[in-house]
Amino acid sequence: MMVFTRLTAVFILMLAALGGQAQTWQTITTDAVGDGASNTTLDATLFEHAYDSIVDSVYFRLTVNEMPENQQQNFGVHVMIRMAGKPEFTFWGNENNLRWTKLITVRVSGTPPSNYAGTIGISDIIGINNSDYQNLSSNKINITVDTTAKTITLSMKRVELVTDVEMWAGSSMNMKVAAAVGSSSSWNDDIFDTTKTITLRKVLVSVAEQTKNAVNVYPNPAATDLIIELPEGREEITAITLINPIGQQVTIPVVREGNIARLNVAGLPEGVYTVSAGEMGYKRVVIAR
Repeated sequence: MMVFTRLTAVFILMLAALGGQAQTWQTITTDAVGDGASNTTLDATLFEHAYDSIVDSVYFRLTVNEMPENQQQNFGVHVMIRMAGKPEFTFWGNENNLRWTKLITVRVSGTPPSNYAGTIGISDIIGINNSDYQNLSSNKINITVDTTAKTITLSMKRVELVTDVEMWAGSSMNMKVAAAVGSSSSWNDDIFDTTKTITLRKVLVSVAEQTKNAVNVYPNPAATDLIIELPEGREEITAITLINPIGQQVTIPVVREGNIARLNVAGLPEGVYTVSAGEMGYKRVVIAR
């Protein structure tokens, strides 16, 4: 059931090329329990978003009322996005007066937390008109299901939604968002608030500043130990964190010696990680053995 919450709110997401912070969840809207078309499939109660400027990724999270085993293994999620100045389409069942510019589609089967396959993609008007829900990208959306918290989280790189060409230094872009949940073959419950807007604002750092504040990370790839070398004179920086491939902060011991920090990554799964050194920025590193 569509939700019209008469509140006025604007969420500001600072998209920083360097620095930044891990994602902080912000509520888009809530929805009543049991207002879906069926009580045998997913019923959304909370819709949230976040932006992680460290890994330059956007997150959407839906909390559902119940998540029995059959719904954990077979579900669908749509997230609709509207950005001004983009070609628009209508795609919302009976609410076809609402217009959108991009559609995130996840209609999958599999097992939690992230072993899912099916129709996964981000489409624009070209894809919608061609009934091709993977027009822009395929398999570039991370899907994570938490059966205890009863949440489904979709994450993607910011450039999948808003490209660097569309965003320039000091600019901002407003986005309306909505979501629907159900099975992989049918939709049951929608959740959104037409009064709320997400504003993406990208702040770029000059090349000179990036060079001055360069952080050296080696070896890359790393197998057991990872060395982080801070710029000379910046030994006071203590905010060194490691972010895993799905945007979560990893807690591991850090040994400091002057401007050198040593991380033991021997126990971490292989993949592409992000090292953040506070205001000094971040570096990508591969853990492989």
